[in-house]
Amino acid sequence: METTRQSAERAKELFEELGGATTDGFPAIHSPAHRTRTGTPYLRAPGVVMISKPQTNVAGLAGFLEGFDPELNFPGYVDDPTPLPDSSQLCKTAGQTCFDEETEILTDEGWKRFSDLSRDELVLTMNPESGRAEFQKPLAYQALDYDGFMFGFESSSLSFLLTPDHRQWAKTRDSTGYGFHRTWKIANKTFLVRTASDGWQGMIPSLVEIPGFDFSQRMSNHTGADYGTRASSVPPITFNNQEEIRALALLCVYYAAEGSLHKGEGEGVVIYGDHADEVKRIAEVLHLTAHTYVDRRNGCPRTMVHGGKWISRFFEEECGKGSRNKRLPAWVLNLPSDWLQEIWDVLVKTDGHVQKRSGTEYLNTTSTTLAGQAQEILCKLGYGSRVRTNKKVEGRLQTYSLCRKTRKQTYVNRGHRIEGKRYAGSVYCLTTENGIIFVRRDGKPHFSGNCYMSFGPRRTTNDNAAAYFERLTSAGHGSVLEHSNFSFLLYGISRSVTHELVRHRAGAAFSQISQRYVSGAVLRFVERPEYQEDPDLHRLFEERADRAAAEYEAMADQLLERQEGGASMLTADYKTDARKKVQQTARSLLPNETEAPMVFTGNVRALRHIIEMRADAHAESEIRNLALRIFLCLRTADPILFGDYELGELPDGTYTVTTKNRKA
Repeated sequence: METTRQSAERAKELFEELGGATTDGFPAIHSPAHRTRTGTPYLRAPGVVMISKPQTNVAGLAGFLEGFDPELNFPGYVDDPTPLPDSSQLCKTAGQTCFDEETEILTDEGWKRFSDLSRDELVLTMNPESGRAEFQKPLAYQALDYDGFMFGFESSSLSFLLTPDHRQWAKTRDSTGYGFHRTWKIANKTFLVRTASDGWQGMIPSLVEIPGFDFSQRMSNHTGADYGTRASSVPPITFNNQEEIRALALLCVYYAAEGSLHKGEGEGVVIYGDHADEVKRIAEVLHLTAHTYVDRRNGCPRTMVHGGKWISRFFEEECGKGSRNKRLPAWVLNLPSDWLQEIWDVLVKTDGHVQKRSGTEYLNTTSTTLAGQAQEILCKLGYGSRVRTNKKVEGRLQTYSLCRKTRKQTYVNRGHRIEGKRYAGSVYCLTTENGIIFVRRDGKPHFSGNCYMSFGPRRTTNDNAAAYFERLTSAGHGSVLEHSNFSFLLYGISRSVTHELVRHRAGAAFSQISQRYVSGAVLRFVERPEYQEDPDLHRLFEERADRAAAEYEAMADQLLERQEGGASMLTADYKTDARKKVQQTARSLLPNETEAPMVFTGNVRALRHIIEMRADAHAESEIRNLALRIFLCLRTADPILFGDYELGELPDGTYTVTTKNRKA
């Protein structure tokens, strides 16, 4: 922090040392004009004048923010007592809304469409540093009507339909790792997205309780005389060691895949299939009895696990009744990854199969809930997946197939391409601390960036805005910086400098003086820093400037004489055209040292990039001098958006501007 404070103080001092001043909130560093002995004007340093900057109407957000759940306290955003520069305020306000109506998000209550969220759920995210899956409470929710262009993608492993500004958590060919990218910026590139995590920590519960219950019993004697009823209570059963909890979890899996309830005498659960030995071992650990018999109708072995109403009620409430309603308890899904691997293996062994040629594992089920839970398990284990709705067979239940992918990432724009689509309907998103959420469309899940709308109850207050932008820029999330633009009048810069500057086209605009239309009466030159302290080089520069001005004027006079004499090479119908033809021919004599003023506009992201490139120690000295002055004016106007930069002094007395948060 001390370094940052010292850098800010040094930037302020240097701004003043260079003659900088602020008028009505607009900083400027002017450059005085000099003249040679014969009167030719020239300048020795760039002049930088900020002529436009953002103005943000924060109060205008009130009507929009009041339309959200009052508990979110969005209107409090407007009442923040700490003032910010308008440019910082505008960038802080920016946010996006992303997904179409068909997209689902994985919550701690299973897969849900955004429109069905109760806002009490946790959602599955991925830690961008470790790659591990973890649940987080959303910070804010977004839902808007949308009518316009969207990007859609369909392949065997991935499906999405989202707005162009949506942030992808992706890896492009020119990046070393995963990061956030706006979809419209990479829509024509090949990139990877994550379809599973790098792991899951999970936890083993300290105990699992099978609840007790109350019941009443009618009392009578052998003659049938009524003696009333007797109320009784059955206490709960508690499993509190890991071996018992593991056994109960596996019994839940066997029941969800191939089990049913057995009511009446000898109440309990029945597990179908040739799994008697394993089920009996599980029952023994749980202190339950089990026996195997053969179903006379089909010859299928069945294993009955006895336990009375405790067991049947527990499995009905926790794992569902009927094959279409089967599910696993939430605590089972949150077990450590090695336990989840065993659970997946049981699912495949009981209700799935392994393809002989490829070794691909499948789960087949009539329960959409169980299929979705299996996708969650595979994500936590580091495997991609896909749920497919099978062709319906008349007279039978609808079935679903879950395919386990061997990879945890998939390509976009390799084979299948992103397509633009017209969409009219609702769009949804939410905001998480990690900035990543696990979503699926058409049964194909992946990790995606989420909206970072900044109005929620845990929003960054204005007094912490500097830390907020530090997090954004350090993580490379620079897209919000594109909302704020600054415009400058630049003068005292040579033609060679402007040729370098105009190469920065992304996020910038340039309007440069034309030597075809501007006469030699305003002709000025620029002396490079290397010449200014050396008498001989300075003298030679002044002589060159005088000579160039004289030759330009002489050539213009000769061309004008020929023009007036009707020279065909300069024939023109109008005075303006004639003057332009004279000046465009004479300008060929002008050197790169000729001044070339311009009006320059850039958004904050582009300006940061220009400063990082052109104020670097290896940059050309003249453009580094310009970039320094642009930075000092920007730092004066907005010390937050440009507060992470530090000044450095080179041995020749010139300055560099650097930041650790490059390429935000």
